[in-house]
Amino acid sequence: MLKPKQKKCIELLVEGKMSQREISQAINISEKTISVWKSESEFSSELENATRLSIRSLTAKAKNTMAKLLDSDSDNVRFQAAKDILDRAGFKPQEKIEITKPIDESVKEMEDYLCEKKKENT
Repeated sequence: MLKPKQKKCIELLVEGKMSQREISQAINISEKTISVWKSESEFSSELENATRLSIRSLTAKAKNTMAKLLDSDSDNVRFQAAKDILDRAGFKPQEKIEITKPIDESVKEMEDYLCEKKKENT
């Protein structure tokens, strides 16, 4: 269980308005103490969870900002906004294509398929 100063430290770290030095002064501990806390699993886990919650609270605003960029005067800004939105929605183009059959076998299947289609059309 985190102590009150640890909880306050996490709150201030996530808020992001103060440096580690300023936080240490505000809660009356040394900077080294914050560094030690950050290396402890419970503190770092709570810090990560608090950070995730903070980011989640901004997702609607971030989405709306991206949507507004779609109306930009700049082609490049519109393109990047559209690309980012599509990528994040799961429509990112594949970077790799996995080949599961030898090329010769795939070419043979394609030739057979085309021959069948040609017979159907004649």
